[in-house]
This record gives sequence, C-alpha cells and structure tokens, in this order.
Amino acid sequence: MPEGGTSSFTISTTPVVNHPLTVFYTIAGNAHLGTDYTLSGTPGQVVIPAGQSSIDIIFTALSDPAKEKAEKAKLTLTPNSAYRMPTQSGKSAVIKINNVR
Repeated sequence: MPEGGTSSFTISTTPVVNHPLTVFYTIAGNAHLGTDYTLSGTPGQVVIPAGQSSIDIIFTALSDPAKEKAEKAKLTLTPNSAYRMPTQSGKSAVIKINNVR
C-alpha cells in the first residue's frame, strides 16, 4: 500500500454475537503507530457490536517527506477466554507501506 493509502483488517465471528464482543490484537513490525500509520478505534482492541458478525479496523498509511524503505505492520489476534481463536492461517495479516517518492 502506498503512503497516504488505506486498507482494512476485518475481524469476524460466527455465529453472530448477541452481545458486544471485544477482540484483542497486537501490532508488530518496523512501521510505527502515529508516525507511519494510524488505526481506527482503540489500538489493541476492537468491539464487534451485538447483532453483527464483523467489524473493520481501518489502517491509514501516513505520508511523510522522508525517502525510506518499505515498512511493515503485522496485526495478530490475541487469545482471550471470551472467544476461540481461528486456525493458524487466520490469526494474522501484514500490511506493507511503500514509499511513493
């Protein structure tokens, strides 16, 4: 994704929840929150509202004047007693931020 671009991570559950469900996650990588990107909502958690099966975390890559190598941010779901984790292939996603200069 180029600097200035947006992408989203979709966090979903089945079946649809009948109460708000807070799902926790971590972000790792060499991209830095607030400097290289922003996230919608509260960093580290997202709430799937009652009656819904998913919610998006919007990831916005920030533009800056620096010429730099591509940076990465990896979102990984965190286990919690309130929910079961998906299979290994569905626990994380990576976004690569490319300098467009």
